[in-house]
Amino acid sequence: MKARKLVMLFVVVAMLLVLPLSASASDAGTIQGQGNLVVSGTFGGAGTPSLWIDVYSVVNGVETLVGSAAQGGQMYVQNEFIFTFYNLPQGTYKITYFVGPNAGADFTTIAFY
Repeated sequence: MKARKLVMLFVVVAMLLVLPLSASASDAGTIQGQGNLVVSGTFGGAGTPSLWIDVYSVVNGVETLVGSAAQGGQMYVQNEFIFTFYNLPQGTYKITYFVGPNAGADFTTIAFY
């Protein structure tokens, strides 16, 4: 019985070490303007990489989600992405992203058109 408890404890500890407990978004930048916001670049990595982008309106330090987009990609290649968030009113916008698993992202454009 004691050996079984030790095995279970070992399995739980091993899982906690291998699996991340939480994921956090990275900040791609902040921009001011109005109109159509274009966010583009490349992402890639091992496994089947995925990219999630969120756009927040920032007013008096309060962030409100105004747009969201996601794209899956092929492993071991640089996947291109272009997301457009249409008809945003004048204001300040924060762009955050999460890319995974074992992947990275490079932004070439964050601009209003």
